[in-house]
Amino acid sequence: MTHAHGKGGKLPVRPSPRHANLAVNMAGAMATFLVETFITQVEQAKSDGV
Repeated sequence: MTHAHGKGGKLPVRPSPRHANLAVNMAGAMATFLVETFITQVEQAKSDGV
């Protein structure tokens, strides 16, 4: 039986540099999106008089 996590084979799986690059860029994009969304919501609340 196979499992979704844990050691399945004898060789360790190492992510390639392109995987690390993808993860870092996705994290940066998500952080930017969240900050911009927060700023937009704050500005909208100010203009609505909340």
